[in-house]
Amino acid sequence: MKWTLKLALAGFVLSQGFLQAGIVHLGVDSSQVSSVSPAGFQTRFKLDNTNWDAMLGNAVQPITSSSILSANLGNTAALSGATHSFRVTNVPGQGIAFQLNPLSNISNVTTLAWGNFSAPFPGGSVSAPTLYSSEAGAQIAPQTSPYNSIHLFAMANALGDQVSFSGAQFTSWLPSGPITNAGTLPTSGAAVNGVSNVFDSYIVYTNDDGTPGDLSSVSWTFFADVTITRTQTGGSEAAKFEFTGKNVTFGTAPPSGETPASVPETSTWLMGVLALGAVLHLMRRRTLRTA
Repeated sequence: MKWTLKLALAGFVLSQGFLQAGIVHLGVDSSQVSSVSPAGFQTRFKLDNTNWDAMLGNAVQPITSSSILSANLGNTAALSGATHSFRVTNVPGQGIAFQLNPLSNISNVTTLAWGNFSAPFPGGSVSAPTLYSSEAGAQIAPQTSPYNSIHLFAMANALGDQVSFSGAQFTSWLPSGPITNAGTLPTSGAAVNGVSNVFDSYIVYTNDDGTPGDLSSVSWTFFADVTITRTQTGGSEAAKFEFTGKNVTFGTAPPSGETPASVPETSTWLMGVLALGAVLHLMRRRTLRTA
């Protein structure tokens, strides 16, 4: 009987601790993070007549042609002001994919990906070899370093430039189920030259004890509609939209509107109640037998 009681107690402890999946902090302000360094991956959308417009990089700095997959989308004047759907998907152990397509031509999808996907990833249909790009012959070695945050960033540094996004969504999950969210992802935003040249916001993943988590081990998808308007007076990096993996030190104070602690999933509470009930039942039976 003693081993049964111990097993039930162990089940209760496990249900309250190890089965929790961490917390994704959404809408974290840049003032709450420090020690920022690129890690894991980079995605970028910009307009440039002489260089690439879409990029999936392996977070190596400085960015070089040997560390990125890229695609040219067309003439800047024609692309300026056109809205593109911007989607990035991570499948742990399989790969990461970046899709970009103009809403005016939904069949013209640009896909940059690395990995070996066993099944179509959410929102896409990539079945990739070890490395592949929409540009023939482009090959890079993806960086596999962990990252605990993702930086949502827009910049408009040249006169008249504007970068805006809308309909933003971020979903994340583990095989055990959904991950607890805290805070709110900005669903829209803009960087407008002469008004606010930069828009930035962080998504930070922490374990339940507050230590840095690893988003590379989490299934996640980000989506937004992005519009870049360019006057072409600045350099190629003057107007851009990025969704990039980084490692940061996250401030201890939770962002406004966040809950300070994880709320266990319903299934976690249920397992805990059942385990506790088993403990109480065994203790009662033991008491009656010894009475």
